[in-house]
Amino acid sequence: MINGDANYFLECVYDLHELIHIYHDKKYFIQGYGGWNEKPYTLEVQLWEPEEKMLWNYSSENIQDCYEAYLNAPLYDGKVFWDAEQEIEWVDE
Repeated sequence: MINGDANYFLECVYDLHELIHIYHDKKYFIQGYGGWNEKPYTLEVQLWEPEEKMLWNYSSENIQDCYEAYLNAPLYDGKVFWDAEQEIEWVDE
């Protein structure tokens, strides 16, 4: 991961933080919500540039399910996170 640590990035995903990152000149935004008294958990990924659109979202009563679904989603030009990780730039750490 460029400008950050991939494991820490994923900790932030798991903790439902808002994260901005770039992959192949495309800007992505991850956010999550839910938890404690507010279920289900939801994790979503939006494309911000070159166009704005919702790419993916997943909801579950279990945050681990959301996290694993993110790791297995082919969001980065058909690649999953770990296959694209070395080319992802974390821009808001």
